[in-house]
Amino acid sequence: MRVLLISANRCRSIALPMPVGLMAVAECIGRERHEVKVLDLMFADKPVEAAHAAVREFRPDVVGISVRNIDNQNARDTHAYFPELREICRGIKEDTDATIVLGGTAFSVLPKETLEYTGADLGFAGEAQEPFSRLLDLLADGKDYTHLPGLVHRRDGVIRLNDFEFPDLADFTDPYLDAVDFMRYMSAGSSATVVKKLGCPFRCNYCDGRHQMGSHTRLRTPEQIVDNVVRIQEHHGVHDIFFIDPHFNVPVDHAKAVCRELLRRKVKVRWFSTLRPGRFMDREMLHLMKRAGCNMAVVSPDTCSAKMLKQYNKACTKEELYDTCRMLQAARVPYMLCLLLGGPGETRETVEESLAFLRTVKPVLASFTVGLRILPETPLAERAVREGIIKTQSDLIEPTFYIDPAVDDWIDERLQKAWLDHPDWILNGLLMRAKQWVRQVGWRLRAKVGRRRGG
Repeated sequence: MRVLLISANRCRSIALPMPVGLMAVAECIGRERHEVKVLDLMFADKPVEAAHAAVREFRPDVVGISVRNIDNQNARDTHAYFPELREICRGIKEDTDATIVLGGTAFSVLPKETLEYTGADLGFAGEAQEPFSRLLDLLADGKDYTHLPGLVHRRDGVIRLNDFEFPDLADFTDPYLDAVDFMRYMSAGSSATVVKKLGCPFRCNYCDGRHQMGSHTRLRTPEQIVDNVVRIQEHHGVHDIFFIDPHFNVPVDHAKAVCRELLRRKVKVRWFSTLRPGRFMDREMLHLMKRAGCNMAVVSPDTCSAKMLKQYNKACTKEELYDTCRMLQAARVPYMLCLLLGGPGETRETVEESLAFLRTVKPVLASFTVGLRILPETPLAERAVREGIIKTQSDLIEPTFYIDPAVDDWIDERLQKAWLDHPDWILNGLLMRAKQWVRQVGWRLRAKVGRRRGG
């Protein structure tokens, strides 16, 4: 069968994310039976036209579309991506009889609603590398496929979702490295993406990570992870790596083992990842990270207010956050703090508390987003229903945000005023877009990192 895989992601944040999920799907497909072509729309000037042209030229039997984002999750500068996705699907329907199969993290948020909205034929919720490959074989053989785990399909006029489990990562397939233009991503300031683990054991009240990845932490072995890094270096000569992981340092022993494996094999690499503040940090791990090539850490407490840390259910105290920042500085690991302001219970006092904390610890960068994107299967979504912000969680296919009325008419102006004294603070959607940020702030980051390295 002829299979066209499309990465529909157009979310151009500060670092453009590679479509690692689609790349893994491409690697899983048995090429002895199927001819595979990959289309990445990240850099397309006219993405809808590019997708339709690829369909007309390649004439696929199956079109798999990876959907990473419903929207850019920014209440102050909202961009919704599903209308464009629907237009792509409609055009494919007009051009060919190919079966359209959706997947990816955004599709998995509301799989049945998304299938209805786009008019696609099928979809897979959850991790679909192996089920999608099986689907292709069953379609090629003319056999029934409706039993596949995570499959979203129509039966008797009703859209149904099959049960699925989150697979172990022992046999995780490394992404197909020729699927995308690596160097174009590198020239845009991105890094090659490597999966370290999946799953989230935490219960932040606005995050759907447990729903998306499962609550059980699924680890790749340090050997598998470093093998992936080495393959990227040998294949593309790329030495900048992003370890995709909700929190690199959880569990601590696994994080240390990955660092030790990089050091044991003398892999020269520059990498960054996100860290969970609090009890999952220790000095030994941070020093290992630094020696193993970590040149940036992203810490996302989402607030620096003691009250709001409890409100968000972050499982971290303000004192633990402060200790984390001091340990990072002592280990000479540059770090960025990311904040989500305006959630339930936010007040002028809690905002000022967060700003004062930042002025005390002085991270290399700080990023601010106003408003919490309400996601299904979260306590925040349940609260939004109770408060009448939405009628049902199905409404969340449209970008919907929670901003506490106590700060909604004040916080933007306050942050803009604070930015005048801290121009390397990033105010998402309030002052500048990503390209402007790279031009205006990027040089400050390089200068600060250089100074902290002693350069």
